[in-house]
Amino acid sequence: MKKTAFLLILFFLVVNLYSQTETDKKNTIGVHVAPGTFTGAGVWIKTTYGVGVNYSRRLSDSWSFYSGLESHAFFHKGSGSKSTITFIGEDGQEIERTLINKSRLDWTITTIPVQFKHHGKRVDFKFGPLVNIYDLFYDNWTTSSILGWEYGVGFDREFNNGITLYLNPYIRFNGVLLPLYLGNNDYSSIQSGVNFGVGYKF
Repeated sequence: MKKTAFLLILFFLVVNLYSQTETDKKNTIGVHVAPGTFTGAGVWIKTTYGVGVNYSRRLSDSWSFYSGLESHAFFHKGSGSKSTITFIGEDGQEIERTLINKSRLDWTITTIPVQFKHHGKRVDFKFGPLVNIYDLFYDNWTTSSILGWEYGVGFDREFNNGITLYLNPYIRFNGVLLPLYLGNNDYSSIQSGVNFGVGYKF
């Protein structure tokens, strides 16, 4: 994990030094929501909702560097059914407990993209690796990370005051570069969706 963090920091420094050689480049920061679908990791097809922040820096007329932070949560929808279990306490007496099948947070995926955007005349194309951090809450809490890859397209509308509205459909192959196995479960997955966001150029 330390090696991955070092490589990311080094990459950001290189991009920053390169971009400083150009005087007319702009930065963009933004926030977005990200509804989508998720397939894999023991789940067939599941609807997801995420939120994120992002940053991009123009490297040339045709290319930008893009990164950020995005989080998706996965919930178990409880049925509300009740069940009773009986066990023996320390004093040897039988104890009954009623369990309710409640909705709960099962796990989250935090995604850090390290990508490039190619700017076309009408459509932008985004691609590059992803660092996915899995936080698993059911059973015992576990944190692990995998590496994936994303392809996406983008449509932007920029206003004179620097405000930008954007729409970014994407598909992600989580674990294609570095898979994750916990027990009998393979957490490699395919994730698709659309980012709707607003940004500010400066």
